[in-house]
Amino acid sequence: MKKLAVILMGMSLMSTGTVAYAQQEGQAQQVKTVQTKTAYNAVNHKLQEPTKKTTCTHCNMKVYRVNDTLGAYAAQATDKHGKNLFFDDVGCMFSYQFKHDTVVTKYVRDYQSKKWMRLSKAIIVKSDEKTPMGYGYTFFNNQQDAKRFMKKAKNAKMSSIHAIKKDAKKRFDAMNGSGGNHGDMHMEHK
Repeated sequence: MKKLAVILMGMSLMSTGTVAYAQQEGQAQQVKTVQTKTAYNAVNHKLQEPTKKTTCTHCNMKVYRVNDTLGAYAAQATDKHGKNLFFDDVGCMFSYQFKHDTVVTKYVRDYQSKKWMRLSKAIIVKSDEKTPMGYGYTFFNNQQDAKRFMKKAKNAKMSSIHAIKKDAKKRFDAMNGSGGNHGDMHMEHK
């Protein structure tokens, strides 16, 4: 019996796009285009999920999976060659850019649904929430969820990509100037 593998691919906001494809063993790939409606920003259809063994591209610490509590803080990027890069916390993604002097397309998870979305479209909240590297940034796809979160989280306030970049640069410079180990800053990794 031939196996049928169905893989979800990128969804586009209120548009038609390639959503899934089916492939049978030993046969050519068949692509199906269907109508999709989602509240999520258009995302790269090549995004992947981290595995049990996935480590942060920058600091080599564990990247939490979607089912893990800390999986909501994982980040993913694609480089100019389309390679997927995983990060345990959003700050590591920026630190990777500083270290390698490169530009990547950045993705984060919506805190509520755990779906990937472009960082540039996310509503960003900074709080005392415990994140893998202690950056404290949480991402939302809509204002309502962000406001609900802010009512519960300690010291929560709206933030920006600029603030994340500034925090990451400060930490990156401190690590490189002092010869410290970036991994020493991990708060929750086991």
